[in-house]
Amino acid sequence: MGRVFQTAFACLALLGAAAGCSKHAQPPPAIVADEGVQLRAEQLRYITVGVVESDTQGAVIRTTGHVAYDEDHVARLAVPVSGRIAKVQARPGDEVKVGQTLAVIHSPDVAAAAASLAQDRAQRIQSEQALARSQRLLASGAGSERELQEARVNLVQAKAAEDKDVATLRVLGGGSADPSPVYNLRSPIAGTVTERHATLGGGVRSDDPTPLFVVGDLSHLWVQVDIFEQDIALVQKGARVEVTVPSYPDRVFVGAVAQIGDTVDPTTRTIHVRISMSNEDRLLKPEMFARVTVASPGRRAVRVPVGAVLTKADKTYAFVEDTPQHFVPRTVVVGARQDGSLQVLSGLKEGERVVTHGGLLLDAEMTQRL
Repeated sequence: MGRVFQTAFACLALLGAAAGCSKHAQPPPAIVADEGVQLRAEQLRYITVGVVESDTQGAVIRTTGHVAYDEDHVARLAVPVSGRIAKVQARPGDEVKVGQTLAVIHSPDVAAAAASLAQDRAQRIQSEQALARSQRLLASGAGSERELQEARVNLVQAKAAEDKDVATLRVLGGGSADPSPVYNLRSPIAGTVTERHATLGGGVRSDDPTPLFVVGDLSHLWVQVDIFEQDIALVQKGARVEVTVPSYPDRVFVGAVAQIGDTVDPTTRTIHVRISMSNEDRLLKPEMFARVTVASPGRRAVRVPVGAVLTKADKTYAFVEDTPQHFVPRTVVVGARQDGSLQVLSGLKEGERVVTHGGLLLDAEMTQRL
């Protein structure tokens, strides 16, 4: 402690001489004990001591992110069949209704399923007629019980085959009442066509996951952000969120925290947070850059100026005045930073006196004696 403070006093003396102050005696060094540092009265000028305070001010977290589709209100439409596009009936920007046809595809898969259904339906009708005939013959004494049972088994098998064809055709988008060799790509939701990758005459494959159309209800969107792990305790589901975008710098869009991720990105040490936004006026667009402010509920918390907290290696600490002019380092755990102050989660209590400026001098002397 002596060297650091003697050097500081020497610098002050030189500055004083330049200003017309001729000679000042250097004070004796401070007393360094194992438990901390005892300063003399004249040495207090090199540090600032403040009182630890608490308030109920809610923390504010500022970050950036991007606007995204609300995955509960978007449909990416690929096709389960192979074939060729015969008609394209929607363009980007079109508003579509539930069930509206976007494209018509001539598909051998659908044609084969339709042909199989027609064949098995005819077999089922024939089996029904055979069963009715067996029942009449048995009633007249000309038939046998064995023939009747065979007719019943044949009808059950024919119905099963027809039901299988109907299910297959439904999966392929065809109708069972009037089977057709075409596949109608329909929108399952009402919304806006935002992407189209369908070209008239183009081929499609059932194993290609690329969507031919993307339809989204743009009145519901998400904003995706990543929050540092040390701040995540301040983020609560349902918390109010304010969003601004470069396109409308004077407009504040309000949303709410919808989901907080359960894992930490090992590279960025962040946690993914999803924000739900109402977008009735359609000003927000997917993939827009967004500036985000998340407000945490107000709760009583201890706060100190940023300068009161020192960090060395993996240790975070502050110098506390435990007795008059005697200062000891104490480990602290800090939370969010806001307006030049830090929230202290543990290590300090309201009313304690801490060094808010000049703690590095104390730390240097503590280090020198080690």
